[in-house]
Amino acid sequence: MTSHPDFDDQGVVFWHTDFDTALAEAKKAGKGLFIESGRYACGNCRRLIETVIPRPEVHAYLNEHFVSFADDCDEMAPQMLDKHVLDVLSLTPRSAGGSS
Repeated sequence: MTSHPDFDDQGVVFWHTDFDTALAEAKKAGKGLFIESGRYACGNCRRLIETVIPRPEVHAYLNEHFVSFADDCDEMAPQMLDKHVLDVLSLTPRSAGGSS
């Protein structure tokens, strides 16, 4: 497994750092694409990766249903700036399987 590029997720999720590869793998596997776009100096980003993702029920769900992609929002991958990707991100539900 490839750990998160900026934070210690205890090696529980395979993180892609190339958007095109992550998207292709998600399509091939019939999974969603989980995008974590943060920055090293972000305390909330660090808490997400270091305390939430390592929870067994969280990383099990992520690994089963998603391909994970980590991106640095300060140096965002060019594909992330594509209008269609931004439209999809803005329409993505805030909670999986529950009402918002």
